[in-house]
Amino acid sequence: MSGSKLVRSGGKLVRSGGKLVRSGGKLVRSGGKLVRSGSKLVRFGGKLVMSGGKLVRSGGKLVRSGSKLVMSGSKLVRSGGKLVMSGSKLVRSGGKLVRFGGKLVMPIVA
Repeated sequence: MSGSKLVRSGGKLVRSGGKLVRSGGKLVRSGGKLVRSGSKLVRFGGKLVMSGGKLVRSGGKLVRSGSKLVMSGSKLVRSGGKLVMSGSKLVRSGGKLVRFGGKLVMPIVA
Protein backbone atom coordinates (compact mmCIF):
# COMPACT_ATOMS: atom_id res chain seq x y z
CA MET A 1 0.00 0.00 0.00
CA SER A 2 1.32 3.40 -0.84
CA GLY A 3 1.20 6.58 1.20
CA SER A 4 1.55 4.86 4.61
CA LYS A 5 -1.79 3.14 4.28
CA LEU A 6 -1.27 -0.14 6.09
CA VAL A 7 0.49 -0.86 9.38
CA ARG A 8 0.50 -4.18 11.24
CA SER A 9 2.12 -4.45 14.64
CA GLY A 10 1.63 -7.24 17.21
CA GLY A 11 -1.84 -8.39 16.14
CA LYS A 12 -2.85 -4.81 15.40
CA LEU A 13 -3.69 -3.97 11.82
CA VAL A 14 -4.14 -0.33 10.86
CA ARG A 15 -5.12 1.04 7.49
CA SER A 16 -4.92 4.80 7.59
CA GLY A 17 -6.52 7.50 5.50
CA GLY A 18 -9.82 7.19 7.34
CA LYS A 19 -10.28 3.64 6.13
CA LEU A 20 -9.72 0.59 8.30
CA VAL A 21 -8.36 -0.29 11.73
CA ARG A 22 -8.30 -3.82 13.10
CA SER A 23 -6.93 -4.81 16.49
CA GLY A 24 -7.54 -8.31 17.82
CA GLY A 25 -11.26 -9.00 17.50
CA LYS A 26 -11.95 -5.32 16.96
CA LEU A 27 -12.52 -4.01 13.47
CA VAL A 28 -12.82 -0.28 12.89
CA ARG A 29 -13.49 1.44 9.62
CA SER A 30 -13.13 5.15 10.20
CA GLY A 31 -14.26 8.11 8.17
CA GLY A 32 -17.70 7.88 9.74
CA LYS A 33 -18.26 4.41 8.36
CA LEU A 34 -18.00 1.19 10.32
CA VAL A 35 -16.81 -0.19 13.64
CA ARG A 36 -17.19 -3.85 14.54
CA SER A 37 -15.92 -5.46 17.72
CA GLY A 38 -17.03 -9.01 18.51
CA SER A 39 -20.82 -8.88 18.76
CA LYS A 40 -20.70 -5.09 18.65
CA LEU A 41 -21.42 -3.43 15.34
CA VAL A 42 -21.14 0.32 14.92
CA ARG A 43 -21.74 2.32 11.79
CA PHE A 44 -21.09 6.02 12.20
CA GLY A 45 -21.96 9.04 10.09
CA GLY A 46 -25.43 9.28 11.61
CA LYS A 47 -26.15 5.71 10.59
CA LEU A 48 -26.09 2.70 12.88
CA VAL A 49 -24.74 1.53 16.20
CA MET A 50 -25.54 -2.00 17.37
CA SER A 51 -24.19 -3.74 20.44
CA GLY A 52 -25.92 -6.93 21.57
CA GLY A 53 -29.56 -5.98 22.10
CA LYS A 54 -28.76 -2.30 21.78
CA LEU A 55 -29.43 -0.51 18.53
CA VAL A 56 -28.60 3.14 18.03
CA ARG A 57 -29.15 5.10 14.87
CA SER A 58 -27.54 8.47 15.35
CA GLY A 59 -27.88 11.76 13.54
CA GLY A 60 -31.03 12.55 15.53
CA LYS A 61 -32.68 9.42 14.20
CA LEU A 62 -33.13 6.30 16.26
CA VAL A 63 -31.98 4.85 19.56
CA ARG A 64 -33.09 1.41 20.72
CA SER A 65 -31.83 -0.29 23.84
CA GLY A 66 -33.63 -3.40 25.06
CA SER A 67 -37.34 -2.56 25.17
CA LYS A 68 -36.66 1.17 24.94
CA LEU A 69 -36.98 2.88 21.60
CA VAL A 70 -36.23 6.58 21.24
CA MET A 71 -36.42 8.57 18.05
CA SER A 72 -34.98 11.99 18.68
CA GLY A 73 -35.95 15.34 17.27
CA SER A 74 -39.09 15.22 19.46
CA LYS A 75 -40.53 12.51 17.27
CA LEU A 76 -40.95 9.05 18.71
CA VAL A 77 -40.33 7.51 22.12
CA ARG A 78 -41.16 3.91 22.98
CA SER A 79 -40.27 2.49 26.36
CA GLY A 80 -41.57 -0.91 27.40
CA GLY A 81 -45.15 -1.19 26.13
CA LYS A 82 -45.59 2.58 26.01
CA LEU A 83 -45.50 4.43 22.73
CA VAL A 84 -45.36 8.22 22.71
CA MET A 85 -45.50 10.38 19.61
CA SER A 86 -45.05 14.07 19.11
CA GLY A 87 -46.02 15.52 15.79
CA SER A 88 -48.07 13.48 13.35
CA LYS A 89 -45.44 11.39 11.65
CA LEU A 90 -46.35 7.87 12.75
CA VAL A 91 -48.00 5.97 9.93
CA ARG A 92 -48.30 2.51 11.41
CA SER A 93 -47.35 0.93 14.72
CA GLY A 94 -48.90 -2.45 15.31
CA GLY A 95 -46.18 -3.51 17.70
CA LYS A 96 -44.17 -4.87 14.78
CA LEU A 97 -43.72 -2.17 12.19
CA VAL A 98 -43.17 1.57 12.46
CA ARG A 99 -43.30 3.95 9.55
CA PHE A 100 -42.09 7.45 10.18
CA GLY A 101 -42.78 10.30 7.78
CA GLY A 102 -43.61 7.74 5.08
CA LYS A 103 -40.25 6.05 5.65
CA LEU A 104 -39.79 2.67 7.28
CA VAL A 105 -37.90 3.12 10.52
CA MET A 106 -37.52 -0.43 11.78
CA PRO A 107 -39.49 -3.50 12.81
CA ILE A 108 -40.21 -3.24 16.52
CA VAL A 109 -39.94 -6.50 18.40
CA ALA A 110 -42.75 -6.52 20.92
